[in-house]
Amino acid sequence: MKKLLLIILLMPVLVRAQTAKEYVEQGKVVYHNWATAPPVPFRSLDSIKAQVPKQNGRQMAIELFTKAIALDPGYAAAYRERARVKAYALIITINNMSRKDYRSLIADYTEAIKLAPDDTDSYYNRALAEYLHKDDKKSTADLEKLIIINPKGRHNYFREIVNRSNSRHEYNVSLKAMMQLAKLEPSYTLAYYYMALTHRMMGDYNASIKDYDNAIAMGAKYYADRSFVRELVGDYKGALDDKIEDMKIRKPTIINGNDMMRLGILYNKTGDYEASIENYTKAITFMTPTIEKRQLYESEFGITNPYEERAKVEVRAGYYDKAMADYNIALKYNRLPGLLNGRAELKYLINDKKGACDDWNEAYHMAANTLQWAAADSIRETQFKDGKSYRVSMSNRNTKPDTLGYSKIIVNIGKYCK
Repeated sequence: MKKLLLIILLMPVLVRAQTAKEYVEQGKVVYHNWATAPPVPFRSLDSIKAQVPKQNGRQMAIELFTKAIALDPGYAAAYRERARVKAYALIITINNMSRKDYRSLIADYTEAIKLAPDDTDSYYNRALAEYLHKDDKKSTADLEKLIIINPKGRHNYFREIVNRSNSRHEYNVSLKAMMQLAKLEPSYTLAYYYMALTHRMMGDYNASIKDYDNAIAMGAKYYADRSFVRELVGDYKGALDDKIEDMKIRKPTIINGNDMMRLGILYNKTGDYEASIENYTKAITFMTPTIEKRQLYESEFGITNPYEERAKVEVRAGYYDKAMADYNIALKYNRLPGLLNGRAELKYLINDKKGACDDWNEAYHMAANTLQWAAADSIRETQFKDGKSYRVSMSNRNTKPDTLGYSKIIVNIGKYCK
């Protein structure tokens, strides 16, 4: 009788239902097992005896968090964790997410925020979901709210606003955010850097230069960045001065061939051909192993080769033999239409008309094969004799930009190789 009475007294304990908190903790473990590769053993929960198959983990975790919400609708962590599972699924299947999926995810974060208004994780993740859902205004509003409730993290939130807005070409939103940050922290030079970057993307180069001026006046070292923008506005002397200053403040051990190429480009544009040639020569010394692997120097102004660039300057300086030698070396490593065209123009300049036409014809066929344009396929032999009609034909076809100098090659053939 005593044993029966003891069992009856213990039954409420033995059959006690799980609490909302326990469901949440269990859901976290299920989610962790599902989201982690390779699967890891469950920890600290004696009620779970075996690993859950990864393919079922997402739904099981969501169901556990849903049970917690049913038990305690005011439990913010349950909404936040359920949203976390949905968010992870969104990341790995982003192209398959429907608007309904996004709305469900955002709704969970919204509920978590209502119950815990200072929950920075929920604000940040809702902002991300809204951004992916292409609701930029709401996403930006959440980031702006984060700036208020978590001032220590505001730099990251401001940068998020800028990066997202610029990717959507909403440059005014970016500028407004950085101006706000600069007002809050007048000495924060990165605010001016991002304003400069945004103005540059807008094509307002003068405003970009002013932003860099402000940052540099406060001690920032954005000389290399300002150099590129100065070059864009035709201030080659200023661009060169900035590049030289950039190299002065850097350790000599990290100066490389790209730096010398940049100096070569800028000295050439300022008309100092001797200094340009000298720096291209230094670039070649730095970059010989890379060039031999047929990897070209790539800058914001295109892909090039130090031998080719030195050859162009040598032609301007009247060093035709040296230029021819450089073109030959450049073509040895990378036989490209643009290089062939450059050598052909030099050959014609030194009265080697046959050699020039041979190069132009090879360049033409190579460019046609490379570009694979419909317009190139339709060109007939008669069009070789008239560069003007070819250009009109290309224009009427609305073709892509002539990145390989294709039309220039055709014009040269029509003009010089009749």
